[in-house]
Amino acid sequence: ESRWLGTYDWMPHLWDEALAELSGVVGSSGFVGASDVAICGGPAWLCVMLRSVWSVPMLLYFAWPIAPLIPAEFKTQLFTHVRALAQAADPPAVFVAANWVLAAQFALQLRVDVPVQRPHGIYVNHTYAPTRAPGGKHRILVTRLGVW
Repeated sequence: ESRWLGTYDWMPHLWDEALAELSGVVGSSGFVGASDVAICGGPAWLCVMLRSVWSVPMLLYFAWPIAPLIPAEFKTQLFTHVRALAQAADPPAVFVAANWVLAAQFALQLRVDVPVQRPHGIYVNHTYAPTRAPGGKHRILVTRLGVW
């Protein structure tokens, strides 16, 4: 298990070290280098770090609060990072919230308007069977199972 997961007491003091370690992992990944877009489902701090070391357009889908378990002394800094990512234009970052409560949290804590798209996979009664994209690239469906 990674020392970066579980508890987040390290954030105020070791953010740069964790970012450097993530940069090494991302930089050595052939998959990441061949990707044109990133999709991040959280936590928000990981999405921020990922974007710091991988400059591609991002889709960020949030189904959980912005800063759960984040040390109080680091929340303001994290909110600043997430707000900057939400306002990024080159390359763009698109935020989507899973519900209106999270959208309200983004508006209150970050002063960012985030659209809402409810998870709909349980309602469509359909199987995902992708064909390859033009140029032979794989298509990927990313989902997360929640308690709804």
